[in-house]
Amino acid sequence: MDLNFYEGRFRVFTFDAHGDVAVARKPVTPGVWTHVAASRSSDGIWKLYLDGELDATAEQAVDGEIDDVRIAWSAAPGGLHGALAEYRIWKRERGADEIRAEFDRSYADRERPEELIFYAAGAGSWGTLRKGAHFMKTMDGPPLLTRAEAEALDAKFARLRRLASEPGDIARGRALSAVCTACHLIGGTGVDLGPNLSGAGAMGLEALLRNIVTPNAAMESAYRIYRVELTSGDIREGFLANEMPGAVVLRNAGGTEARIERSQIREAGFLRRSLMPEGLLDGFSDEQARDLLAYLLSLR
Repeated sequence: MDLNFYEGRFRVFTFDAHGDVAVARKPVTPGVWTHVAASRSSDGIWKLYLDGELDATAEQAVDGEIDDVRIAWSAAPGGLHGALAEYRIWKRERGADEIRAEFDRSYADRERPEELIFYAAGAGSWGTLRKGAHFMKTMDGPPLLTRAEAEALDAKFARLRRLASEPGDIARGRALSAVCTACHLIGGTGVDLGPNLSGAGAMGLEALLRNIVTPNAAMESAYRIYRVELTSGDIREGFLANEMPGAVVLRNAGGTEARIERSQIREAGFLRRSLMPEGLLDGFSDEQARDLLAYLLSLR
């Protein structure tokens, strides 16, 4: 079987009558690191995850032993045009909560679980590479957390989960939501730049906290910052609102749009960060954070 990225979509392919067993709905974004995971249940159902979130579930079971696995191999002309920073093989099914909790964490500086039967990262041993694959050093590694960073982040999540479990003042939270409506719409109020938050409560507490606390960890490609370097040397950043043969259109904070002619562009591409800042609630008191979360969770 293969775990490959044919046509830019992560997929599980088997060399039998099944063919493509599971195919991700969302394509990976070129130039941006994406964590992908494929997990098979005891009854043979494959599930695919992108940046910790379930993206696709196979409609048919494929059981039996797995052998001759090819990672990122493709029969397309030229093979895979991409890079792997590391990969892991586990000897049991990984659940959604486990994948979500650890997709952005490295095992390079911590003890590896017994169930992690193969781990390759950085300059470590990757085994025998197939024809066309090669090692390359880069400064642009994926944003994996160290053990200390992971512990600090866990403490932040634990504090906010505790506050969210306590009664909050929804009216006060609505007033505090001005920090959100600077870039988001809530019930028709605010700026249409980021995702609409009118139904924020429907996503549940965990998803809401991930979007607030770690906005750069996993985001839709439409909400990544798009940077344009002009031939004049100036830099423009914003959301890519439109892309045309002769120009690109960037949407900035406040909802304004700017058209940039391609003749003025030296280089352009997506960045790995969101326009939404990390640490948005770091300056909030416990009472303020409790009230804001109570308000956002009330939105359905």
